Amino acid sequence: MHLRVFLFVLIFLMGQPTVTYSQNKAPTSRKMKKRTKELKKTKQKQNEESVDVSEELRQQHLKNQSKAVKKRMKKNKKRSKKINQNKREFFLNRWWRNTTIWLKTIFRKKS
Repeated sequence: MHLRVFLFVLIFLMGQPTVTYSQNKAPTSRKMKKRTKELKKTKQKQNEESVDVSEELRQQHLKNQSKAVKKRMKKNKKRSKKINQNKREFFLNRWWRNTTIWLKTIFRKKS
């Protein structure tokens, strides 16, 4: 039984065609190279145009905000920049937050 399975697998594997891929790229024509260059340029121009539009929209969005909202956005932007740079909050602020939480748990009203 095992011999039959072994022979079947061996024959099956030997019957498979071997496929090899060359390491070199196929030669491309000048027209093809020129066309790909043009496509890259057009794509780059489109990307630049889309960036310009998004910048204008962002500026318009900021103009529409009130003074308080602008201030809050600026504060959050600074905070997010700090977080993304893996900088911790000032240690006294952290200590104060922890002590206030601790005090609230101690002097909590019990019903």
